[in-house]
Amino acid sequence: MLSPYATHHVLKHFNSIDEAVSAKLLYKRPRDEEDLTKSLIDALDEECQEQENLSYTIGELKDDLAKNGEPTYIDLAIETHAYSKQWERYVSQADLGLVIKYQNYYEPKLSSSWSWLLQAKRLFPLKGTNNQYSSDCKFESFDKQQHERIKRLQKFVEADFFRYLFYCPRPEKLEDTVRQELSYLRSSSLQGEIFDFTYGLELRDDLRNRSETVAAGIFVSKVEPYPKNLADIHSEIFNGTTPLSWFLLEHLTGRGRHHPHEDEHWPSNRNNDIAERLVQGDAEVIHEVMTRLEDKEINLKILPSATITVTISQGTENVRRLDRS
Repeated sequence: MLSPYATHHVLKHFNSIDEAVSAKLLYKRPRDEEDLTKSLIDALDEECQEQENLSYTIGELKDDLAKNGEPTYIDLAIETHAYSKQWERYVSQADLGLVIKYQNYYEPKLSSSWSWLLQAKRLFPLKGTNNQYSSDCKFESFDKQQHERIKRLQKFVEADFFRYLFYCPRPEKLEDTVRQELSYLRSSSLQGEIFDFTYGLELRDDLRNRSETVAAGIFVSKVEPYPKNLADIHSEIFNGTTPLSWFLLEHLTGRGRHHPHEDEHWPSNRNNDIAERLVQGDAEVIHEVMTRLEDKEINLKILPSATITVTISQGTENVRRLDRS
């Protein structure tokens, strides 16, 4: 329900976060998953964005929306969690809670929220190097026991609310042969795409302009199948994997209405109270869920150390509500 102008500029902001965080995979001493997640949290914190050297800050986004007369407002909030000692062993700095809220004050019935637990994994460089990558590079920290526990957690909550968060270098920073291969894989994945409505037209324009946001570095992936390498990430784009900036955007544009193969996870995850309270670190729900799932032989970390809430609003509380019934 965002206008084409707002859609473009919101995406531009989230893409600048992708650029800043994924660049740290190319440092002389690349950051690990926990450090990358901390950087992502800082980049999504309005007070820290200037220190993170974002190319397009939330302040600039707000100014552009206001100058164009857009009734669109964005708010980013970070909350860290303190769990009881009983559950401390399940907390990881690489786990992140994400709540995406769409608040429509003109037509409140269109408002929704989605809650996600994200488990971070980073791409490992070529052996013998610190920061060189090929399409065969893998996410070597995959934990089969953790993977099974994730599936148990989703089944218990009865909501598809878990995703992997993959940190990769952006293709533009890689060697020409690797960049070209990844471009081919993305094109193959998108060859049947119908570029309709605001979301589709923005995607088409991006692909016609060097794929600045589609050729991303941070991706959100379904739990299964688990991508084996960087090639898998790009060959499944907008199917099993989605750039983080587009993942955030698609909740606000009704993309699921035009992609039936994704509909299975939208109803169960939308406005799900248990999932949202779990993602936000609610002590009562944590106690109930973790007690039921307790397994003395599997000591795995699945609780988020922090939760990011992204709120996009259309209008403000004092606007005239529209009756379209």
